Amino acid sequence: MIALAKMAYGEAFITRSDTEMSACMWCALNRLDSGNRFYDGCESVYDIVTQKNQFYGYDEGNPVNEHLVWLARDVLDRWVAEHNGAVDVGRTLPREYCFFTGDGWHNSFTTEHQSGTEYDWSLPSPYES
Repeated sequence: MIALAKMAYGEAFITRSDTEMSACMWCALNRLDSGNRFYDGCESVYDIVTQKNQFYGYDEGNPVNEHLVWLARDVLDRWVAEHNGAVDVGRTLPREYCFFTGDGWHNSFTTEHQSGTEYDWSLPSPYES
């Protein structure tokens, strides 16, 4: 939870959007669930978030922002519910989106590294921002 919060702080806090910050968290969870051989050896969310050259915004020294910890807990609860068979858990990013790049203000999520289909923000967000 703390690793997701610190990653989102560095990757998306500037947006002040729970939807966009949570999408970064879902991206990490999508990678963990992907079965992609690049993530072999990653057995936890922490392993994914701290894997070298993956989430450039993650920094162990990032502050532990209380709101981001709440958001990370919410995303993780939804992810666990999904793993337990729940549907329509309130994802802000579909599971096939494992990559993103940013312009300094917002992130663009894609299905392939530096290519593929770009996410169109079509899922309803459980958050107001």
